[in-house]
Amino acid sequence: MFFIVFRYFIFPLSTIIIVTGILLIVFGWKRIHEAKGQLVTTGIYGHVRHPQYLGFLLLTLGMNLEWTTFFTILLWPVIAVLYYRLAKKEEKESEEVFGEEYRKYKRSVPMLIPRIRNKTSSG
Repeated sequence: MFFIVFRYFIFPLSTIIIVTGILLIVFGWKRIHEAKGQLVTTGIYGHVRHPQYLGFLLLTLGMNLEWTTFFTILLWPVIAVLYYRLAKKEEKESEEVFGEEYRKYKRSVPMLIPRIRNKTSSG
């Protein structure tokens, strides 16, 4: 029974989570690299302010689902808190560099968890 649950539910779910995390990391890095020091607010950055950190959290969460151990279960929340703190630090630095432009961006785009928007009601 466990094998069936793992093979048909847990493994596919964890694979989707891992691949999503990798894509967020890659596309986030690509946007930042192309920006050459400019504020990036489009693409994946139009949905979440820290897509790479979200990607790392999803990647490690997916890995945790596949290779669960006592230590990985304890470590994941620590990693999540550390990435959150790092994101807050970087946001403070971005506000110093980009000023009101970054504060406006910060008010309109969530930090780590994208909003589900109803496209028909926005306009």
